[in-house]
Amino acid sequence: MVATAWGIYLHDPPPGYRPPKARESLKDRQREAREDWILMRVATVVLTLVVVAFVVIMLVIIATQLASVLPAQTGFRLLTMPPAQG
Repeated sequence: MVATAWGIYLHDPPPGYRPPKARESLKDRQREAREDWILMRVATVVLTLVVVAFVVIMLVIIATQLASVLPAQTGFRLLTMPPAQG
């Protein structure tokens, strides 16, 4: 190992060692950041739509189950049902 003003250098690098990559230009880093931002925005919108669709489906299932069970058990009438005559 040799110490110099610029850092420490090994005579024999360890197996599998890869020297650091050259730095990307600012333009390339900005392009990559923009692509990541767009990807995250699209993923957020898609995930939000999936969650909303799931919640709506669950509410519809619950509402249909309640509509078929409650009138028979409690005499509850839905607003769309005509009043009972008799």
